[in-house]
Amino acid sequence: MISWPCIFKLDGDSEFMYLGSEARLKTELDDLIWDRSDRLIDSKGYCYVVKAEGNSYVFEPENVQLSLF
Repeated sequence: MISWPCIFKLDGDSEFMYLGSEARLKTELDDLIWDRSDRLIDSKGYCYVVKAEGNSYVFEPENVQLSLF
């Protein structure tokens, strides 16, 4: 389960995007050019791969937890 807020890391970009909710993420994903190498990182440090399935998005957990301290 994703813990909000999150950050979205676009591969090849040195900046992070702050996302306060899943609704905000979906809005951003609709407007961005993104791919499977980008990562969603939740407030507990867990990483997720984002996949498009039809008109919705699936957040697939990776076996990675980053230290946020």
